[in-house]
Amino acid sequence: MEWVARLGGGISYQNRIAFQARAYRERYGEAALGEVMPVRRMMASGVPLAAGTDATRVSSYNPWLAIHWAVSGRGRGGDVIWAPANRLSREEALRHWTAAGAWFSREDGKTGRRGNCCQASLPTSQCSIATISRLPSR
Repeated sequence: MEWVARLGGGISYQNRIAFQARAYRERYGEAALGEVMPVRRMMASGVPLAAGTDATRVSSYNPWLAIHWAVSGRGRGGDVIWAPANRLSREEALRHWTAAGAWFSREDGKTGRRGNCCQASLPTSQCSIATISRLPSR
């Protein structure tokens, strides 16, 4: 992360581990699985950070699968990947999958958020992510 910061770069992470948690645990152990995607440490580094879905290689275009993993800390099979301290809030996760990605395409402030003068790339409803009792996971 230090090198990325020195070079003026950013980090984009994906939710592949949510689909491979059991295999990763068997190969590298429980401690390694808990540290596999140090998003909290990345956030603390100050390096621009955004998230993606890996499109169709492992995951799907559906951002709710990735947001569910980041908020719940669980893989697709229900395996616990992240301890509660490493999980993201709903707002942090949504920001990583929307507005934060605009930095990488040099569109910061133009895309990824609702409002005047912003281009939409993700349809949204009028409800707040904070008021949904359970995030979609399928």
